[in-house]
Amino acid sequence: MQGLCFEHFLVVIPQRSGGICFFHQATSCGRAHNNRMISPLQQPELQQRTLRLYGELLCRRTHWGGELVMAAFAGAASSGLAAAASLAGAASLTVDADSAAMKAHFRDGAFDFVVNTLDESLRALKNEIRRGRPIAIGLIAEPEAVLREAAERGLTARLVVSGSSPSTLEKSVLATDGYMLTADSPSVSLVEWLARNQWHAAFPDENVSKAEFPAEDPRQHWLRNLLTHQRSAAKGARWSWVPQVTETAQLMELEK
Repeated sequence: MQGLCFEHFLVVIPQRSGGICFFHQATSCGRAHNNRMISPLQQPELQQRTLRLYGELLCRRTHWGGELVMAAFAGAASSGLAAAASLAGAASLTVDADSAAMKAHFRDGAFDFVVNTLDESLRALKNEIRRGRPIAIGLIAEPEAVLREAAERGLTARLVVSGSSPSTLEKSVLATDGYMLTADSPSVSLVEWLARNQWHAAFPDENVSKAEFPAEDPRQHWLRNLLTHQRSAAKGARWSWVPQVTETAQLMELEK
């Protein structure tokens, strides 16, 4: 039997119906892998995934206010989509049955609310989408069941992130003019967008963390606001997009 580590905490979940749900629970704070615990807040990998999804959103449209993005698969809580969507201005619904991971990311700032039913999710999302304001909802439930219910109720999302190959159920909640992505690889649209800007994702270092970009630059927004939605990133430097260094420039640097 693999060992598990546990932590005790009080989860406070505001209910849009007017009440507040409190519960105290002992839960695993990570998952066991080769006898080693891996936290769902593993940095810098989580930050890197979040930056990529932030780019996937921005390369498709500049303004995401009033739009819903969605991810419903095993591991979705740790995909980075909730933080990326909030940074881009979108409303997001993330569905994952892993309650430990969901609550860990809730405490980390990724989710504004964590709920247990699709009804609760829709109540929280409705007003914010109408007002064009970002909100991140985490739904602890079986993804397939939620996708089936969402499709039956006519819910659609402008962007859907799949764990691997998009399923029929995932496609059923995608808007007609929406975008389907996979969580495990960058899209052609993102690669082309980065190439046009002559950017690439840089491994965290102090220079990137202290970089100054124009106020309207999405990299400046990323650096200034990431910690609001991903507090665990405060423990190290930031990933960001930096200018591509051409081969000629690299040779000139080496010759100095």
